[in-house]
Amino acid sequence: MPRIESTAARLAKLGFADGATAARLVQQAPAELADLLEALVRVADPDLALASLARLAERDPGALARLRDDARLRERVLAVLGVSAALGDHLVRHPGHLGLLAEPRLAGRGTRVVRGPRVAGEREGGEHVAHPGGQPRPAAVVGT
Repeated sequence: MPRIESTAARLAKLGFADGATAARLVQQAPAELADLLEALVRVADPDLALASLARLAERDPGALARLRDDARLRERVLAVLGVSAALGDHLVRHPGHLGLLAEPRLAGRGTRVVRGPRVAGEREGGEHVAHPGGQPRPAAVVGT
C-alpha cells in the first residue's frame, strides 16, 4: 500500500527546515504560493524567505504576479528574502520597492561609484558606493 505523504513532509524534503510551519504558511497565504516553492528552496534560508513572502502576499497580492511574470525580479527578491529578515520587513512595508531589485544597477538613483580607501567588504579595486553628497556610506574604513 503506497504511503500518503503530508504537505509538511514534502516541504521538508524540498529543503524547508520546518516543514510544518512552511505548510501552514502556504495554506494560510492569501494567494497561491505553491508554484514559487521550487524557487524558494534555492535561496540561503527558504523558511525565512517563505515567511517574508507570505507577509508580502498578504500586504500586496499583486506582488506575487510581478514575481511570476519577471524571472529576474523573482530570483533577486527571493534571494533577498532568504538572507535578511530586515530587508523582508522593508519590502513588506514598501512593496513598491520590489521593482528596484529588477534594476541591473542596485546602487540606486543619485549614487555614484567613487575610488578611495578600502572599505570592509568592498570589491578589489577600491570601488564603493557613495551618497549623492559624495561621502562614502560605510563606516568601517580599512587600510589600502
